[in-house]
Amino acid sequence: MRRDNTEAHDHLLGAVCQWLVLHRIQAWPSQNAGRYSPKRGRYFKQPGTRVGVWDITAIIPGTQGRALMIEIKTGKAELTRDEKLFRAELSPHGVQFFVARSLNDLEKIFGRNPHAEDVAEFERLKK
Repeated sequence: MRRDNTEAHDHLLGAVCQWLVLHRIQAWPSQNAGRYSPKRGRYFKQPGTRVGVWDITAIIPGTQGRALMIEIKTGKAELTRDEKLFRAELSPHGVQFFVARSLNDLEKIFGRNPHAEDVAEFERLKK
C-alpha cells in the first residue's frame, strides 16, 4: 500500500530519472508498482513482481558495475517493512541504498551539478 502521495511520488521519480540521464548515469525504474483497482479501492501486486523492490536501480559511476538502489519518498513517508527487508537481503552483497526526497539529495551522493554539455546532449537525444 502506498503511503505517500502518488502524484508527487511519480513526479519526483520522473525528475530523478531525468537527472540521472543528464549525468550519464546508467539507471532504470523498477516498474514494480502495484496496479490500482478502483472497484476495490486498493492496489494489487502485479504477477511477476516482488514486494519491497526499490524504485530505481543505478550503476555507480567508476565502480565497475556496483549497484545503487534508490527509493523515492515524499512528505513524511518512511520505508516499508518490505523495503527494509529487501535492503537487508542485498546489502551484504555490496548493493548500496539511498532514499531520495528531492533532486538535491542526488547531488549529495553523486557530488556534481548538471554540466552544460550534458544538458545539450540530453536535448539532442530527445529529438
